[in-house]
Amino acid sequence: TGSLTVNSAVGASKGGAGGAAGNGGNGAASMTGGAAGTGGAGGAGQIAYAGGLASATFTDVFISFSYHTTGAINATGGAGGAGVNGGIGGTGGSSATGGAAGVAGTGAVGAASYAGGLVGLVTTGMSTDSYSTGNINATGGAGGAAGAGGAGGAGGSGTLGIIGGAGIAGVAGGASYAGGLVAYNSATINNSYSSSGTITAN
Repeated sequence: TGSLTVNSAVGASKGGAGGAAGNGGNGAASMTGGAAGTGGAGGAGQIAYAGGLASATFTDVFISFSYHTTGAINATGGAGGAGVNGGIGGTGGSSATGGAAGVAGTGAVGAASYAGGLVGLVTTGMSTDSYSTGNINATGGAGGAAGAGGAGGAGGSGTLGIIGGAGIAGVAGGASYAGGLVAYNSATINNSYSSSGTITAN
């Protein structure tokens, strides 16, 4: 009995931000400015598993005459790391064009979450004569924000600057799985039930 919360959306469970992009070097006299680097991609968030008996099982498991009551089961997937802005193109030398702008770094997809009254994820085995009551909630991790395209390098005297780098589309949030007994199941369930609670996958 009792509540269980697995929150991978905070702290070290979040995906890390991408590495910084380098700026292009300035061109010497009559030389084109250096091209900027691409922004780093964000890191993946951590998957969250939560269950009244076990968070997840990845080997053959047999659950019998077991139950979870009077507490909520909550799982929140880790947020994807943010992408980083593209670098700034180098300034062109006298009468030379500026360097190409860096492309934005992409954010990482949010991590999935699995919340089940008994087990979050079951890959193989059997559950029999078991039950769960209480609220179940699974929330997928937020997708990481994409970086912005870098600024194009300024042109030298009498020369046009370079166009800025392209932005990147946002990414999807993580999938969420919620079930009264098992959120994601590849095993056999017999003579078992869930009652008296709400089941929500966000």
